[in-house]
Amino acid sequence: MSYNGWKNRETWLVNLYFGDDIIEYVYEAGFNPEKWAISDIADAYKEYVFSCIEEEIENLSPFIRDLINLDMVDWYTLAKNIYEEEQWREA
Repeated sequence: MSYNGWKNRETWLVNLYFGDDIIEYVYEAGFNPEKWAISDIADAYKEYVFSCIEEEIENLSPFIRDLINLDMVDWYTLAKNIYEEEQWREA
């Protein structure tokens, strides 16, 4: 089942809230379309999101924390989307 064109709601939400900022972060991490694999971008994306929300999650009630399932996020698809957008810009 998909959600607004993404694999699931969790992936869509991460893209919605972090999609605009992640490009800058990935480039700051040394992104080079010719050298980085999509999995490298996925790792950087996940690291960025977790660093942004780590403190907020710790302050939530246990009930709300249990509702958040970042393991459902399709990091590879998010990264592939960035990779393809940037490859297009480079061409």
